[in-house]
Amino acid sequence: MRFKDICLREVGHFTSQVAVTGITPGLNDLSAPNEAGKSTVFRAVDVLFREKHTSSKTHSAKLGAPATAKTLQPISGGAPWISCIFEIDGAAWVLSKQFLQQRSASLARVDGTVILRGDDVDPYL
Repeated sequence: MRFKDICLREVGHFTSQVAVTGITPGLNDLSAPNEAGKSTVFRAVDVLFREKHTSSKTHSAKLGAPATAKTLQPISGGAPWISCIFEIDGAAWVLSKQFLQQRSASLARVDGTVILRGDDVDPYL
């Protein structure tokens, strides 16, 4: 699997939509000042692929445990939305999930054709 683009909104200190685009094969450099949100982007991708969109986990009792959708929620509130374009065996896909409020999930081709929606998405991840 190769990531191509990552978009998120209402995640950490990102209240409006932000995107990391143009990810190429091989080594990519994501550089920004401290506290700019680099780790937040990686935690968001982890939650996107690991958590069900209906998850209501607030945290894990283990120190250093993976993030949850709730831990990604901005202090001001909101519903984390995360989307990633990724490629497997030359085919490009878009996985998008919104957590906590107005929960949704979809797996689509990059042309917009939705393949799976809602609870049907999570068993394939």
